[in-house]
Amino acid sequence: SWLIRHMYLVDYVDKGTFAVMCDYLSGMKGQSCRDRILEDAKRRALRYKEWEKNKKEKEGAEEGSDEKDITTASSSSTLKNEDDDGEKQWSSMSDHDKRKEYKRARRVIDVFKTSSKKEDTKDDDDK
Repeated sequence: SWLIRHMYLVDYVDKGTFAVMCDYLSGMKGQSCRDRILEDAKRRALRYKEWEKNKKEKEGAEEGSDEKDITTASSSSTLKNEDDDGEKQWSSMSDHDKRKEYKRARRVIDVFKTSSKKEDTKDDDDK
């Protein structure tokens, strides 16, 4: 349970442990737990992609004070709508750590895609 909650944090779960965690997740049988972990991974991946898109737009935009105010206001409303603790942690992360979290989330998504394909193939072989 602790590992699942902290698997995206590089400071708590090193690369080797994360690899073992992915092997564990690929064999996980509980569908509700799989669904929850997959949804969390998708949320984290989308959050990074949106952040990356906003960052590129912000860098490409002219340095007008009106644009900065609008960006700050929209970011604040997004933070309130999502999990406050997770968002506080997200906003305090470095760009590098955000990218690492994204890569781990993508890996979790890929693990579940691969394991579900294997199960589908196994079901077809049993028929």
